[in-house]
Amino acid sequence: PGDARCPLAPFWIVAALLVAVCFLRRSPPAEWIGILILCAGFWMRWSLFRDYFAVPLQGDPFGFLDLSRRVSGSNPFWALYREPGFPWFLRGARFLFGDSERTPRWTTLLLSCALIPMTSWTAQRFGVSKRVGLVAAALVALNPFSVYMSVQGYQLEFFTLGILGLAAAWQLRNSASLVILAVALCLTRIQSIFSVVPILMETVWHHRKNKRIGGIILFSFALGVVPYFYTVHSQTGTFWRHLSQHVDYFQAAEKWGDPTLRNQVVPLTFWRFMWKGRAVGEMGLRLIQGYGNLFVNANNPYNHILLNAHYARPWNWFLWPFFWIGTVAALRKRRGWLWIGWGILFLNLFPIWLDYFHEPRMIFHIFPFVAVLTALGMVTAAGWLRQRSFIDSADGF
Repeated sequence: PGDARCPLAPFWIVAALLVAVCFLRRSPPAEWIGILILCAGFWMRWSLFRDYFAVPLQGDPFGFLDLSRRVSGSNPFWALYREPGFPWFLRGARFLFGDSERTPRWTTLLLSCALIPMTSWTAQRFGVSKRVGLVAAALVALNPFSVYMSVQGYQLEFFTLGILGLAAAWQLRNSASLVILAVALCLTRIQSIFSVVPILMETVWHHRKNKRIGGIILFSFALGVVPYFYTVHSQTGTFWRHLSQHVDYFQAAEKWGDPTLRNQVVPLTFWRFMWKGRAVGEMGLRLIQGYGNLFVNANNPYNHILLNAHYARPWNWFLWPFFWIGTVAALRKRRGWLWIGWGILFLNLFPIWLDYFHEPRMIFHIFPFVAVLTALGMVTAAGWLRQRSFIDSADGF
């Protein structure tokens, strides 16, 4: 992108190429539908991209762009105030698309579009039908918050795509891809280490009869993250600086209800903040309340966003029943439990702070998992109407 007018021609070129590929492959109807969904999602994001084309980057996106200009091969894990994963990805994007403030927006737009087929493909690896996958892809393509975030230049799309890739690699038992994506996620958001380590340990247990494979997995993962921790410690004096730097926001939000007052609090490490003056029961209760507000309370703004509505509009009420129908249907099968478990594993403890923050980026990386459950509910409900009885859907996990 270099023209300030941002013409529509690139959209039509991409759409024509996708249609041509389907035509030449003599694709079945499901692939044609998938291409139409992808084109619709691309169109919505491209239209918004045109509106933001001349808008300068600010805040975190500009910080990521700045870091992408400063990282170097001589010290690849240096990123100062941010994890180095996304800045390195942006460095590659700048090589492809040019050193411009528009490059992060264009890059995250492409990643957001990639999430559309990736959601469907990953869900099918867990056993759902193509029908459910297509409906889930449509929900991802049309989600208002997903469209909005696609052109902001944040790391959200990169992180979400990595989670889906990790889930698919785990289901396919592709150990090499699993380790690479696990390291990439940790170098994008370090809190991911609490999610990927249990996954890696399960994989090692799966290969317990071949200890050599398990050893290679653990060694390769350590080879990717230990230099990062060493670099952060040498720069800041603590291994968890990128995690602890958010604590000031959390403290200010809890104390005054305003995270922007972070400069007025006494700095704490993440671990001291989590347990200083807190009872385990209190934390557990807040976690349960957070999950309840997120998924059970249809009036919650975060529930609005996850179920394809504007945060201030109650459109999510249309999809809320289907989400729960899909959740119940998923819980009837082992793979459904696994799919839900993956979402919870990466949602982690975030719901504890939802009452203090108005920041959907904290939890939106689990949106594809919610979309698949909602799609399963819609397809299951349609099957009930056809059969007029409760049946085990062949579309489920």
